Amino acid sequence: MPKQITWVQTTLPDEASAARLAQALVTEGLAACVQRTPIRSVYQWDGAVCDEAEIRCDIKTSPGQREALITRLIELHPYDVPEVLILPEVETTQAYGAWVSAPAG
Repeated sequence: MPKQITWVQTTLPDEASAARLAQALVTEGLAACVQRTPIRSVYQWDGAVCDEAEIRCDIKTSPGQREALITRLIELHPYDVPEVLILPEVETTQAYGAWVSAPAG
C-alpha cells in the first residue's frame, strides 16, 4: 500500500546557502532528505528582468512536519520573498514513506 509524504521546493542564491538550509532542516529533524540541483532562473524583480544561477532544493518530509518545516525554511531563507512550493501530498512506496516519516536519529 502506498504511503504519502510532503514535497516542498525552494530556490537559493548559491550552493553555500542551499547546503546550510539542507543541513539545518535535516539536523533539526524537519526533513528526511534535501536534494540540491543547480538551475538558471529568469524572473522579474524590482522592475528588472534577472537571469541568474540558483540552487533548487527538493525537500521531503512527513505530512505532520509540513508546517514546522515551512516556518523554519522561511526563517532561514536569505531571500526577502522565498519561493516555497508545497506540492500536494505525494504517494510513494511504503518503505520510502516510512523512512521519510521516521523520527530523526
